[in-house]
Amino acid sequence: MKAASTKTLILLLFAVFIQAGCSFSKVNESISIKNGETVDHDLDSINGSISVGTDCTINGDCQTVNGSIEIGKNSNAGDLQSVNGGIRIDENVKIREDVTSVNGSVNVASNSKIDGSITTVNGRINVVHSQVKEDISTVNGDITLDNNAALDGSIFIKSKHSKSKDTLRIEILNGSVVKGDVKVEDEERKVSVYLENGGKVLGQITNAKVVQR
Repeated sequence: MKAASTKTLILLLFAVFIQAGCSFSKVNESISIKNGETVDHDLDSINGSISVGTDCTINGDCQTVNGSIEIGKNSNAGDLQSVNGGIRIDENVKIREDVTSVNGSVNVASNSKIDGSITTVNGRINVVHSQVKEDISTVNGDITLDNNAALDGSIFIKSKHSKSKDTLRIEILNGSVVKGDVKVEDEERKVSVYLENGGKVLGQITNAKVVQR
């Protein structure tokens, strides 16, 4: 699933709410799934967060506007989407599809697996000792892969209309590997790629400064 605009995501979430019976939806209230529970539908919230406990199975997607998403240890879920909120994925979690945050960070803890891609618009991405099967992309957020993290796809830095003087950082650290490329779409964008302690990019690095340590 490709990244959508903020407006598109909000419209999609409202459309899901109308479809009674296929999702568990709340407005101005958070959703909390207790440890060990199995949920056979989507979880959707407006003005509320979504918290999934440990050892849970969510046989659907988690989507929120103005709220965060947290997936506990040893759990699994489908697509994760947040508008104006961060996403935290704990240890040994499997996400069967994509992880998308419009205004918020994405943090992935050890031994987790993302079968799709990770995308942010305004938010950093941090992946530790976990695997991402597709791509990682952002418009305005630093990216860190640490402790033998593995990205099977590429890293994309999308075009940005405003010309920020700040340098965006991509850190590939401590044995982490990007099997694809690092591509910066805007040639005038300042981006530095740090390769430290065995961190590698197997493909090409385009329009970015490379720092090896």
